[in-house]
Amino acid sequence: MPTRGDTSPDHVPAWPMTDYHVHTDLSDGKCSLSEVLEIEKESGIRQVVITDHFDPGAFNHLKVAFSDYLKALDQAALRWKEDGITVCKGVEVTIDDAGLPLGESDLDELDLVIGSVHRIDIGRNVDDWLDSEYWGEHKRLVLKGLETPRVDVIGHIEGYLSFPPEEVMPDDLLHLEAAAKVARTHFDRDFYREVAERARRNDVGVEIHCATRTPRLEVIRFLVDHGVKLSIGSDGHNRREVANTGYALEVINKLNLHSDHFIASP
Repeated sequence: MPTRGDTSPDHVPAWPMTDYHVHTDLSDGKCSLSEVLEIEKESGIRQVVITDHFDPGAFNHLKVAFSDYLKALDQAALRWKEDGITVCKGVEVTIDDAGLPLGESDLDELDLVIGSVHRIDIGRNVDDWLDSEYWGEHKRLVLKGLETPRVDVIGHIEGYLSFPPEEVMPDDLLHLEAAAKVARTHFDRDFYREVAERARRNDVGVEIHCATRTPRLEVIRFLVDHGVKLSIGSDGHNRREVANTGYALEVINKLNLHSDHFIASP
């Protein structure tokens, strides 16, 4: 397994042409592993971390044995090295109070672990989609993820939010608009000050989530100003999304970011 930050000739960082969050049909993606890597190559991406879901019991859990998943990624790494693409092994796990669903020996096989909030349960029904306790639980789980050993990156901190049941959501509000209102209402500077402190202390990156163009630019600026490292991820699940890292490139240009603002190459 390559060491984080390895700059040997066989593992040259390709920042910013990286995609550290992408899914294949080995979990809930629509494209095969080879199709994903072909799209990444055509898009100019030089380093890819495949991060299929490892979430036992969930609908999007890995469809193959973990050992077969690793084998497929090792084979892909050898195949695509010839085309100048570095393929790394990762997973996306769900942050909850049960801890990581993989043992230490399995985690040792991975180059990157993304921890994301996918489920929220406050033990009661929610009748207001902006419920403070509900989104307080989201924030608690994010902060827990930042304290969880072996988590390298917090995924989609303001994107792909786990909303309350559909019946309490406004009929005329699009998902991205709703997420933006939640972020403006509940994810304030005090929250991000705590995110920054824990991320910096535990060397955990925060993802620029390109599929949802989040976090907000002012949040990214705040995190960078407080010493937080960033990670670029398309979170691609289909041909339109895979390798679509345009938002990250916009952020890099607007904030004049450079490689030192980002996590080390896996």
